[in-house]
Amino acid sequence: LDAVPSGGGSVLKPTSYILADISEKLDAVPSGGGSVLKPTSYILADISEKLVAAIALRSIQSKYSKIIDEAINRVVSTWQENPYGNLTAQDIFYVRICKFQEIFQAFSDIADNRIESQQQTTTLAMLISDINTIVLHIISEIKSSREHNGTLYTLPQEKANVHEYLPWTAMSGSVGLRDTLSHLVDISVRYGAHCTNEPELKQRLYRQIYEMVDAILDGRKHYLESVHDSEKYNVLLQQFESQRRELISILIDDEQYEYAAKLAEKYLDFQCLVIICDETKNQDRLDGYIKKFEEYDFSQFAINWHLRQNRQGEVFERFKGNQAALSQFMRDHPTLGWIQLVFNGDFERAAKILLQLAQNETEFVQRKKSMLSLAKLAAFASADSDLGIQLESINAELNIIDYQEQLSEALMQNFGYDVENPKVLKVEEIINLFISEENENVNEFEFRKALELLNYIDEPYDVRHKIWSAAILRDNWTAYDANNAVDYLQNLIFFKLVEVCHLMDGDCETFLPPMEDFLNSTELGDLVHNTSFQYLFKLTYEYIADAFKKPIETSMEL
Repeated sequence: LDAVPSGGGSVLKPTSYILADISEKLDAVPSGGGSVLKPTSYILADISEKLVAAIALRSIQSKYSKIIDEAINRVVSTWQENPYGNLTAQDIFYVRICKFQEIFQAFSDIADNRIESQQQTTTLAMLISDINTIVLHIISEIKSSREHNGTLYTLPQEKANVHEYLPWTAMSGSVGLRDTLSHLVDISVRYGAHCTNEPELKQRLYRQIYEMVDAILDGRKHYLESVHDSEKYNVLLQQFESQRRELISILIDDEQYEYAAKLAEKYLDFQCLVIICDETKNQDRLDGYIKKFEEYDFSQFAINWHLRQNRQGEVFERFKGNQAALSQFMRDHPTLGWIQLVFNGDFERAAKILLQLAQNETEFVQRKKSMLSLAKLAAFASADSDLGIQLESINAELNIIDYQEQLSEALMQNFGYDVENPKVLKVEEIINLFISEENENVNEFEFRKALELLNYIDEPYDVRHKIWSAAILRDNWTAYDANNAVDYLQNLIFFKLVEVCHLMDGDCETFLPPMEDFLNSTELGDLVHNTSFQYLFKLTYEYIADAFKKPIETSMEL
């Protein structure tokens, strides 16, 4: 507009004068969302920008008349205003400047309707691209106007720190443009770039996606800057960072690395920058970012990203040219010092550190196993060093893990253990699982494993007694045919366990406790007072002594 009729209708007033009149009448009014007061200058800026947007739309209406006319008709129909006389829907639409933002939702609705009614073809992709072109042309004109006229609507410093700055283009919902832009980004990827094989159209769509993402993030960034000193800043910052990563990742996922990198550099999304360098295997680019964003400690962020990806081994290779970053990393993560030792060829110290780390690991058994395996490799690589004691400790720890891994998943789940990421169990815990009543499929070999684990306990006597007692309680020692007692006892788990141990260890005295230990045991409860049990148990010991040629003295008679 150049000039519009004044209130009296007889004098033309320039638009700037009319805006000045409005400014004098308003101090602060609710924003489009209705919950935040906006200073008059911000409201005038919005009105001015909507005038610019209307002019921008009108300037390309002849080129995209079919789409724009349909969008205008949709908007006017929602206002329930029917053109009359010589008026058209366009006349009504352009008069309602304060509602101009509704045209963007209409463009989005047009695209959605075509998506529902058409197959995913190049024609649909071209329609989406045309809609994007219209929207981005308007945004470009608004941005240009904002840059040239921003000082006209700037608040004094003392007021700028009080009021939030949320331009209408950054608002969500029906009063703004943000939600519509986000939706256009989504359909431009799914029904645009992914549905055409024409290189030129595909690249144009990705360019538009890049520009729309830039517009979304730019609006959110300016809003964040205006609330920097408020209580809600941290929450809004987290929301911004989450949306920033989500939007830039769209381009990364489709391997549009240059567009993604431009956005990540502009809005300081270091995670996306590291991912881009990683996926493109571009070490030079990573080194460049380390220098460019040195003030933000980019190198430490990149190192920590590798740690979160469980790729510690790549840290020293990728950052070998940045000794300052590596030194800082070593100070912050002393438990990873073994990696540097390996790179330096000091395998002996690396083996000792890895063994110590493994012995201190109590969370994940797979992590402990990996540390032990690396420690063993480092020990073997250190050919000139005497690491015999360390190797014995490493092998012992690996053996214990091997026993744990032989526990069935069903048994572990019965006790509430995570079978996907199992924790490190103590030797006593593994033994208890092998001999537990819940281990329904237990046999003499399971009990044998429990006995073998005694080698890793400092004081094994009580635990050994517990294992043998559990083996006794697995069978019925009272309901049997006395005339066939010998045949019966040979099917007892207790006897089968003795057979296995004798086969593997030889002398029964080395593994089988004296009979009196059980007959006076509290582990067996009232069973020790049962005469049927006493008879069969003594018979079992006598049979074992005779069968394996090692007499066992007893103080009780049959």
